[in-house]
Amino acid sequence: MKPEACLVLTTFPDTRTARRILDQLLTERLAACVQRLPVRSSFHWKGKLTRAAEVLAVIKTR
Repeated sequence: MKPEACLVLTTFPDTRTARRILDQLLTERLAACVQRLPVRSSFHWKGKLTRAAEVLAVIKTR
């Protein structure tokens, strides 16, 4: 049976961190392809509504 593809979505606090970790996933062949997108996130943190710029990663793997 052929392995199924899987999409993993996660965010990083900045481009530098995203690039470092995503490059490592590619180097170790844990990901077949990755995309990085700038996003504005809104979330509750320590009882307050918080907004932040983040990097969304779409990681394609098995």
